[in-house]
Amino acid sequence: MYQGGDGIQTGLELFDIEKTNIQAGWDWAERNLRQSSAAASLCSSYPDAGAYVLDLRLHPREKIRWLETAVAVARQLKDRGAEGRHLGNLGNAYKNLGDARKAIEYYQQALAIAREISDRRNEGAWLGNLGLAYADLGDARKAIENYQQALAISREIGDRRGEGNGLGNLGNAYKNLGDARKAIEYYDQALAISREIGDRRGEGNHSWNLGLEYEKAGDLERAADLMQVCVDYERKIGHPDAEKDAQRLDDILERLKMR
Repeated sequence: MYQGGDGIQTGLELFDIEKTNIQAGWDWAERNLRQSSAAASLCSSYPDAGAYVLDLRLHPREKIRWLETAVAVARQLKDRGAEGRHLGNLGNAYKNLGDARKAIEYYQQALAIAREISDRRNEGAWLGNLGLAYADLGDARKAIENYQQALAISREIGDRRGEGNGLGNLGNAYKNLGDARKAIEYYDQALAISREIGDRRGEGNHSWNLGLEYEKAGDLERAADLMQVCVDYERKIGHPDAEKDAQRLDDILERLKMR
């Protein structure tokens, strides 16, 4: 799942086939976690195993329930790494619900644990997510500060996917500040990395954002080409935004025909 390529589609297909069994397994583990060490361990490992799949298939409130149980179990098992991951993912779930302040609380806890155990990869991830939450609150300065720290860590440890995400986030920040030139510069770099490493999810995101900038600049042909990449990917994995984004693309194509 972390590969970001065909692994996402494969994971979604497997989840859809096994959804009933997965839910039954989780229910059993949750009911028996106090009586069985195996059940407790499963409660901690389930949210990790799902990764991006759970973002697409579970409602954030259901994911929060899973993750709150997972945090309690990780603390019981004294597994600081798992505790940090679950706290950070709780931040993601609250962010998806639109509660940026609650998300920041969890990201800060996850960041503190990552630093405590010298987990540089997750330190960078939670810094990047903190930036996203601050951006939701309209605090561009804090967002950019966190993005830059995350980008520096990704480059330090050779995390190309993290580097691409950091560049894309900086593109978003400068877009929100109205600096289209810098936004395009960062999106271009992010897109190049995603294509280099075969990160289809990142390629779709960066293509869409870059396409929006070219649309604003009046270059509809380039915008349509880029946005088509995203729509094709979203349709392939059954993303909930696929048809909404396809309609936006169709509007641009219609405007091109009228020229």
